[in-house]
Amino acid sequence: MEKMSDYDFQRNQVGFITECIEPISDKITLRDALGYFVEDSDMEAIPVEIDAGYGIISRDDLQRKKGQLGAMGRPVSSMEELYTENSSVSSQENVKKVLRDVIKEGNQKYFLVFKERNLMGVVSLRNLVRHNSDLQEEEIRQGRAVQDFLLSENLVQPKGCSLKSSSQRAHDLGSDYYYSTELTSSMSMICCFEVQGSTQGASLVSVMIDTYLKTRKMTGSLETDNPENLMLSLNSFLCRHTPPECSVRCLFLFIDTSAGILSIYNFDYTSPFLILLEEGKIKAKMPAANFQALGREELVIFREKPKQFALKNLKHIFLYSDGLERCVNVNGQSFGMERIKECLMENYKSLGSGFSEILENQVNDFRREMPLLEDITTMVVSFG
Repeated sequence: MEKMSDYDFQRNQVGFITECIEPISDKITLRDALGYFVEDSDMEAIPVEIDAGYGIISRDDLQRKKGQLGAMGRPVSSMEELYTENSSVSSQENVKKVLRDVIKEGNQKYFLVFKERNLMGVVSLRNLVRHNSDLQEEEIRQGRAVQDFLLSENLVQPKGCSLKSSSQRAHDLGSDYYYSTELTSSMSMICCFEVQGSTQGASLVSVMIDTYLKTRKMTGSLETDNPENLMLSLNSFLCRHTPPECSVRCLFLFIDTSAGILSIYNFDYTSPFLILLEEGKIKAKMPAANFQALGREELVIFREKPKQFALKNLKHIFLYSDGLERCVNVNGQSFGMERIKECLMENYKSLGSGFSEILENQVNDFRREMPLLEDITTMVVSFG
């Protein structure tokens, strides 16, 4: 048996053809046919050259025929029982399309693979499904790498404070997003987003938001626009370019060091924890959301004012997506706001460094073997 030369199948072709061999004659004896499988234990089926073209013989069919004949060395008496005609796929087609077409064929396990009119070999349904799964995993890995790269590029350390972020994904692709930048020498912007909708759709919307903000940054319009106009234009962009089910919960922090003021615009995002030192005591405040989520309907004016706080007493800001609060354990209990607050107050001295590991350990101890239902993204903004 002479093996065919190795073919360089691209990943968008059928590929993963492990049984790629020259066809055998339909006049071959049963013993010799079985010999091909003895030589290659991984081979499951081989192509057969017949008068009208090609067919397929599988290892299982030959073993069954061997039992029926009860003797070795006799010619295969009925090729119709052994090979399957007209079960072929093209190596130039997309794997997903090929898999759909193969499934439509019914219960056939093996398929001839052609490149144009040239026989390339045999592919099994099992290998084709496995290869399709590998391709999907690779696509997800690449998407995850893009998201990780964007997030790593987006954590700009503003003057006068430091940022530390952490994330745990519930799915292969995340729907949480954050961005920070300096608008002027005394004004910084920090924003967090949580996109509602399907995982794939939400991840695409997060990339759109990233592109929108970075484009405005590159053109200089991010620095020259006031906060209200920036968010009105972002909302208008989302209303025009995202489906209705993909609303965006988000929170914007504007840190003005010259005026000593923190301004918070909360669009249905979780309420941040502000850790302050007042009268020598550490206190936590939770300003509630004051605007609806973006992307649902066009905004004309801001009917509410942003929440504002003096920077002089502010030590930390803890931001988190609602996946933290909604994390559940085996008893169906949620992690909840009280546990978050308790963890913050007990470990506020670690907020500048090490807090994300403490919180993640508490979350994992709480949920144990229960999977995350939603992404958990946290950020700590520290002052002084």
